[in-house]
Amino acid sequence: MRYAAEANQVSSLVEFSTDISKVEDFLVDSVFCLVDVDGSEMEVLQSFSQFCDSASSLASVRLLVESDSGKTGVQNIPEIVSFLSSSGWRVESILRQDPRNRFVGSLSEYSFLEQVVRGAEGRPGGQSWIAAVKTFR
Repeated sequence: MRYAAEANQVSSLVEFSTDISKVEDFLVDSVFCLVDVDGSEMEVLQSFSQFCDSASSLASVRLLVESDSGKTGVQNIPEIVSFLSSSGWRVESILRQDPRNRFVGSLSEYSFLEQVVRGAEGRPGGQSWIAAVKTFR
């Protein structure tokens, strides 16, 4: 992710953290948050949602969450959507991931087979991106 931020020249606009309380000063006005936590989506979303509800400096948050199958082997899309909907988030879309979209120009020095291996990242099939938004003021 840091590489992508640097490659797109947005490093000064991006904060990476494993602890939401450490980025409190960064969460001001309108924020975009990417959640890609490989199986811990519900814990992160519950904590993040509580944090957002208590942050007086937020106007709105756009959220992009990658679903996962975790330990159960079953995609957690319904659980994520249910939680977000019941917590005041508006789910805007659910975009099924297409592994073909993982082969990008930055990998062009690799053979097609190497791109497939790197693009798959050992991920199970069926993952989706869930886009949601919440307004606070």
